[in-house]
Amino acid sequence: MINNRPLRKSAILLAAISLLTALCFPGCAQTSGSSPLSGGNAAAWTGYREPLSEGVKNTLRNALCMYDIFWTPLSDISAWGTSKVTGRQFTAGHTYRGIPYGQPVHEGRYVGTTTPLSAFVSAVNDPGSALYTTRGENTWYYTDHGGPIWYSPYYSNDCSGFVSAALGIKRHTTRDIGADQELFQVIGTDVSLARPGDLLNTAGGGHVIMVYDVVREKKGGDVQSIVTIEQTPDIIVIRSFGKDGINGSLADLQGKIDGNNYSIVRYKYIDDVELNEAAAAFLPRRVNAVSEPASLIVTDKAAEGKAYIDLAANSVRLEGWALSDEPLKGFEYTVDGGVPHALKASYNAVFVAPALGFDYFDGTGGVNAYSGFLPADMSAVSSGNNAGGESANNAGRGGSASGSVSEGSLIEVWAITKAGEKYLTASLTAVRRPVDNYFSSNMESLGMTADDENVLRTDVPWSPLRSSTVTLNGWCAASDLVRFELSTDGGLWYPVPNTFRDDVYNYTRGNYPDCRECNAFYCGVDMKALGEFSSHTVTLRAVRSDGTYFNVAVVNYSGRFNWPLLLWITVPAVIIITGALTTLLVAKRRKNKKKQ
Repeated sequence: MINNRPLRKSAILLAAISLLTALCFPGCAQTSGSSPLSGGNAAAWTGYREPLSEGVKNTLRNALCMYDIFWTPLSDISAWGTSKVTGRQFTAGHTYRGIPYGQPVHEGRYVGTTTPLSAFVSAVNDPGSALYTTRGENTWYYTDHGGPIWYSPYYSNDCSGFVSAALGIKRHTTRDIGADQELFQVIGTDVSLARPGDLLNTAGGGHVIMVYDVVREKKGGDVQSIVTIEQTPDIIVIRSFGKDGINGSLADLQGKIDGNNYSIVRYKYIDDVELNEAAAAFLPRRVNAVSEPASLIVTDKAAEGKAYIDLAANSVRLEGWALSDEPLKGFEYTVDGGVPHALKASYNAVFVAPALGFDYFDGTGGVNAYSGFLPADMSAVSSGNNAGGESANNAGRGGSASGSVSEGSLIEVWAITKAGEKYLTASLTAVRRPVDNYFSSNMESLGMTADDENVLRTDVPWSPLRSSTVTLNGWCAASDLVRFELSTDGGLWYPVPNTFRDDVYNYTRGNYPDCRECNAFYCGVDMKALGEFSSHTVTLRAVRSDGTYFNVAVVNYSGRFNWPLLLWITVPAVIIITGALTTLLVAKRRKNKKKQ
């Protein structure tokens, strides 16, 4: 009789090792979580959010309406600066998102507190308003410190005015917020204590930030991500930290709190905050967007832009999204008013993520994104480098029944509601992509080498001594820049906080005299939160006011080798193979025994 005990002992030992591996490294079979930044699905945004009172929701909506206001100046407006002559400006004809920053202590109006949002909108559309004829003056700096007067847009807001408007209280300064114990309570400094509606405040004066969203791993679990919203030069920004964040890790946010003497402060009566009239009037029913030229976001009207013809692929890539309080069931497009053609429709939770400020559309579910490739009629595409506009051969052309696109074609995207109604969500002109991407740039946070196309590139290997946050801090000068955007692993393009640096302008203005609005950027991506055992590619690009764009920098992050994953795969494989061989061996010996 054959003794199978050694074989059984081996199998039991291997099974024990497999079980121990599973207990020690749960979930290590998944190298990286599906991430909205990398084009992941809705499951990427799973996590636990504490239930919010109606007062907290109203506070966030009040803040959001000041961020989600879109305005287009009729003439150039100097942004908040350090002197009477400043390079920063809001350019005529360019659409901006959010109330501009300013401290009009002496002359000007704080939007949201001393003047309603509706007055700002009226002033934007009136060429004779004080927004264009008068500059806001901050004489506090001059009288208290003997420095020059700081100027700003006449209608604007500062950080403390912004949070005061969101809370529905009279305007408080950062000093008031830190000292007013009747209205505010200091919670502590640990980010794990933060809740939506809380404030990060420097009590001695300086800056205040509102916490917009907090996601935990589970109820009572560790914080996964935090989103903040703040009024800062030159305009309101939303920043995200931790999982799926583009401004760094939670450790980076904690370092900012500790290094700048912030405290987490809670308004004691936040549960009683009411939705102000401006929020009720200006929060849109719809948000329409297209991926070309680059995350162009427009509310309550069709997104306008360009659809670039890929001459090599004979096609036009069409991609975008539409959010609405009306549930959608699909999308279609027409070319020059021709026959409608269906587009691939899907749902992506990233488009209702707080990092974009769209969570007031959450819960509509269903369909919110579309994509497709449109055939290009190459015979109608001119050989010249046409940067935009309608080509001559488009004049008088009838609608395209086949859905094919030629240069100058008008492409319209229609959203279809579940009720069967249609509305225009995007209106695009088909053009050739220009090849002139002449620019100068520098990445001050990373040692990078420019390639033949002047794009900065570098590889960042994993190291136990290096932070998992890849920081992109630098500048880029080119004609008519209006913003920078970031994409991880070829996913959605997120707007990156940008500013204007006088030193960069003075250094490069000989080549780019019209680069007077946007030339510097700063952001950080938490690679560990995306998946430290896998590799990732981060791309930063610059966008011009005409919708054209070019890559500024590409960072390749090499994740560390996943030993737990290797064990997780190897151990079960060894068990299966050993078991199979054992079975075959036992069967063979039994067969031989019978023959004997």
